[in-house]
Amino acid sequence: MTKAKKYLAALTVSLTLLAGFGLFTSPLFAKNATPESSTLAWNVSGKAESVYEVRSKAIVYDLQEHNGKMYVGGKFLNIVDPDGNELASANGDAPAFLAAFDLTTGAWDKTFFPKLDGPVYALDVRSDGKIIAGGEFDGGVAALDPVTGATEATFKPALTRENKRPGVFDVEVVGNQIYVGGAFTKSANLRLRRLARLDAQTGAVDPTWTPKTMFDEVTPSAAGELVYSIAVDSARDRVYVTGKFGGINGDTNAAYFATLDTKGNLRQDVRQGLPLGIVNHRQGWSMWQHDVQFFGEKVYLGGQGHQTVVMDAATLTAETAYTTHRGLGDTNNGGGDTQVIFVGQNTIWSGCHCWDSVGPYEIGGQYNQQDKEDGSQPIEEYRRHIADFGTVEQQKVRGIYGIDKATNELLPNQFNISGDAGPWALYEDSYGQLWGGGQFRPTKANHPENVGLVRFGSQPSATPETPTPTTMPETETTVTETTVTETTTGKEDAAALPPTNPTPPVNTTVPADPPQTTATPATTPATPETPDTTTRQERSTHACAAPAPKQYGLDDDTAAQIYRLYCAYFDRHPDAQGFADWQNRHKNGYSMKRISAHFEDSNENKPNHVNVSNADFVASLYENVLMREDTTSIGYQKWVAALDNGMPRSELMINFSNSKEFRNLTGTK
Repeated sequence: MTKAKKYLAALTVSLTLLAGFGLFTSPLFAKNATPESSTLAWNVSGKAESVYEVRSKAIVYDLQEHNGKMYVGGKFLNIVDPDGNELASANGDAPAFLAAFDLTTGAWDKTFFPKLDGPVYALDVRSDGKIIAGGEFDGGVAALDPVTGATEATFKPALTRENKRPGVFDVEVVGNQIYVGGAFTKSANLRLRRLARLDAQTGAVDPTWTPKTMFDEVTPSAAGELVYSIAVDSARDRVYVTGKFGGINGDTNAAYFATLDTKGNLRQDVRQGLPLGIVNHRQGWSMWQHDVQFFGEKVYLGGQGHQTVVMDAATLTAETAYTTHRGLGDTNNGGGDTQVIFVGQNTIWSGCHCWDSVGPYEIGGQYNQQDKEDGSQPIEEYRRHIADFGTVEQQKVRGIYGIDKATNELLPNQFNISGDAGPWALYEDSYGQLWGGGQFRPTKANHPENVGLVRFGSQPSATPETPTPTTMPETETTVTETTVTETTTGKEDAAALPPTNPTPPVNTTVPADPPQTTATPATTPATPETPDTTTRQERSTHACAAPAPKQYGLDDDTAAQIYRLYCAYFDRHPDAQGFADWQNRHKNGYSMKRISAHFEDSNENKPNHVNVSNADFVASLYENVLMREDTTSIGYQKWVAALDNGMPRSELMINFSNSKEFRNLTGTK
């Protein structure tokens, strides 16, 4: 009943439990979901190291209701009460990674105090009531006492990964078995490939169920090999698997979404891969899927393409699809990926980093007339869909939207939240109230700036008014998916392999600076004492041409990336203080995209690119960054098209600065 997520580079973060920001309800939502709510608020704080790098800053990764409590898993090292006090148990330890809250009052349960040594990304409940947690800690999966949080010593999956900590992003308890997916490669002497099935009581890995994922070599841009979500349809002998992978068991058709049987083989009676007729612009960009859910006669799929798809469970053909993008006069980010799906009593809840509009996508309609042999959509068709999106029937969306479970129709819900990474976990509790985990910004001025956990609706009474989750089918799951990328990605050759990403990324506006534990660096990189006034066009070599200066410590990947950004933007070596400050910001949570956006907005950079067209901007990067002219190649044309379709220039600069050609030019790894 859960899923996993996304990891975030080490960051001082805050999480807030609010008993509702408010929700404009539909008749299908539970009685207690009212527009007004109480002011209960909890924070969590602290940074935890991770071997994974994530695009979002969310710190709540999964939710699970059990015996009157809501269990909250994520990446945090402490809980902060409404008065700003960090809490601790009776023995003085701080609650980290997994906490429990009273379902009715929202109070923190200080008797539940697990001892895990890493983030929790997935939660479920075993038949005996034990909490099953998956994450980035020793063994990858643990069985916990639901009252005390004590770890069951006899439950030992022993999942590992070469040279890195294992990552378990989904756990699905089905009877006496637990299906797990993520980033792991062994258990004892048994070789695995991101998928496994465990004995629910002992945690022992089943050697007869070891399907093997494949790296996505067809679409190298943002490619990977990770499993994000699993859903089990026992009646049909199916195990649905989604993620960022290029196939399973040697079949490249089974990319991103695959259907296995309970023996670990690909099912031959249904189509493997994404269903036909949906948004699937695989050209130049991986089409990974974050979440899959199953209930009755439907399968629900969500991920890249900014879409949620409803499929017929018998045939896995798409029936309905909704996409988010800029429309209805929106001027924001242009939609975002579906990150989590939850099957509620009457509603299919879809969570996304989307703050603009949502509308239907015509299955196999005018934008899917020329599907390729593998079922993918020509990029030109997708661009037409985006260009026309503002003209189709749609409505505003604020991070979460609902689909009528019976009719597949879009519901008129609008949530009173905004900004940041949006929801990565959703859960409709036994009172009919919707909980959301991730990272939000409330619209009410009296709430904290960053919010990680919300409950929509007023405080419920002591007696549930809707059936409890124990009456729901065992295979119904709640998933909090995440986009996970290895820290070694993003180094494609900018000139040879530019990605064609037609949609602008989320949160392109530089957010407010986080609290600093050291002296706050200047808003813009410092200017060297004696700048080189010779323009690049007047030289035959770049100011940062190899060999790279050793004093910058460029064996470190972060230092090397920041060094290249200085060189690409300003045609100079970094000044020592500014260079150290930007490395410190990255250590405390700044992504490279955010650093690049700061550089772009600096006074030192602005004179170079004021009122410059996209075509001239790309030409200037070839000339001034790569030190060669290019205004005709396919690479040049694709980069211009990427900017025309919404890619920020700061993101394009990252691609150029991390390209193999520029790394060679600057002598950095």
